[in-house]
Amino acid sequence: MKRFLRILKRILVALLVIAVLGVIAYLIIDKPLPKGRPGLEAEQLTDKMLAAVNIQAWDTLAILSWYSPRSGRAYHWDRKRDFVHINRAGHPVLVQPSSGIGHVPAGTPLSGMTSEEYLKQELHHFWNDSFWFIAYTKVRDPGTVRQVVDPIDIGLDDGGKGLLVTYTQGGETPGDSYLWLLDAQGRPTSWRLWTQRLPIGGVEFSWAEWDSLPGGAMFSVSHASAVFEVRQENVEGGSSLAALGLPANMFSELEEVLAKQK
Repeated sequence: MKRFLRILKRILVALLVIAVLGVIAYLIIDKPLPKGRPGLEAEQLTDKMLAAVNIQAWDTLAILSWYSPRSGRAYHWDRKRDFVHINRAGHPVLVQPSSGIGHVPAGTPLSGMTSEEYLKQELHHFWNDSFWFIAYTKVRDPGTVRQVVDPIDIGLDDGGKGLLVTYTQGGETPGDSYLWLLDAQGRPTSWRLWTQRLPIGGVEFSWAEWDSLPGGAMFSVSHASAVFEVRQENVEGGSSLAALGLPANMFSELEEVLAKQK
């Protein structure tokens, strides 16, 4: 009995130490949302960032494909028709994100979910993975507020200013804010997050390993923090499904489902 109590005491002490260290880390790491200024300067900084990633090339890109190791899903996105082919472990799902309408093939392992629940799950992963991939293309989405933040308010000593983007509507967690830190040309080097899903405000992830797609659209494949990294792999872009070696009828079942909705 005494031995059991000694072990229990050690466990409780260890848990207390972990809790104290967690509180200390929270107080040190957690940052308040900085105050910014909307207006012309913020819009000019937004224009500079969008030019640095070649937003014109993104606006005309028809097909985008990539793999997200974090979620274990491969995506083929027909951006003109707003069709997405999501493949997880060899089980494809077809969906039109704007409407939420999709097709779950027969035989797909649903893990106790209905087809509707499973489709909603896969759509959630698409929204999350695509945002981490090309969030800079969404800084002027409906409901966004852009503000310029002075360097003194974000701890920068190089004179650079930050672009704070808040999503006041839409998405799954409206109210989330992202502070973009940019290089001299306006290309993102990192961002800091104030989101409902992260308990600590101001967690910073890099935007590194930049490359370009045919046509010039710029993308980053590595977003690293002090704790973990979010990556994209097998990134491809093109003017058509055929240009990426994908079958022309890839979305035929989704087209049939959408036709029945009319």
